[in-house]
Formats: sequence, C-alpha cells, structure tokens
Amino acid sequence: MPTSEPTFWYTRHALVRKAQRNISDWTIDAILRYGTPVRDGILMRDKDVAEAIRIRKDEIRQLRRHQARLRENQHPGAKSNQARIAKLRHEIDEIRKTAGMLICVEGGVVLTVQCLYPRKFRRALRGPFRRGTRDRAQEQTGQTQPSR
Repeated sequence: MPTSEPTFWYTRHALVRKAQRNISDWTIDAILRYGTPVRDGILMRDKDVAEAIRIRKDEIRQLRRHQARLRENQHPGAKSNQARIAKLRHEIDEIRKTAGMLICVEGGVVLTVQCLYPRKFRRALRGPFRRGTRDRAQEQTGQTQPSR
C-alpha cells in the first residue's frame, strides 16, 4: 500500500455517474488503492476485494488483542477500540460491494465509474482484443502475411 495518497480530479461526468450509482468518495479511494490497473483504468477484482478485507480483519484482530491486554490490566480505556472496530466492519461491508467496479482514469483525472457485468469484466481483464496464435507466431518471427 503506498504511503502517499495520489490526488485525483473528477470530471463532471464522473461526478454524475458516482452520484447516480451511489458510490462514495471512500469507495473510490478504496478502488484506487487496492484495484488492479487495466487498459481502461483501475478494476476491482475479487482478489483485490479479498486482500482489502484481509487487511481490515488483521487490523480488527490487532485491536481486539490490544483491548484484551487493556482489560487484563484493568485500564479504563478498554472500550475505546469498539468504535474503530465498528468502523472497520462497515468498511468491510463497503469493500464487498466494490467487486467488479471499474474506474476509468487518465492522467490523474477520473473520467467515469462503471459497474461491470461479467462479460465486460472479462474483456477489461484481457485487453482490447484477441489475436489468433498464427498472428502472434508471425509477429515473433518477424514474418508478415502477404497482402491480397
């Protein structure tokens, strides 16, 4: 996870789409932080969601351990971690909703926010188009097809 947060600007179109789809700024930041860069922008895959959730659960685990140590020592601040744990649980719920979202970014500007259905999701992962193995083999050997 990067230490310095990148700054992104939003186009008017991105702000409209974000509002239409009820996507919060926090959700956009989470996708930008944990998502996978693809040709069209940044895509939140199931693996990315799992990684973000794992990080939050590890933090919850650490807070609970700390809270247990405070209780053992009968420290009055033992209840202060409950609010943070509740916030982390809420973040986990929000992160689960981000699977399949694509944020189109160009030059530090968020162009639009999309929720991809399975076919578009696969297309975003694999790239702009597929070429046959014959084309790839000819490209590697430097041969070209004669024009007809």
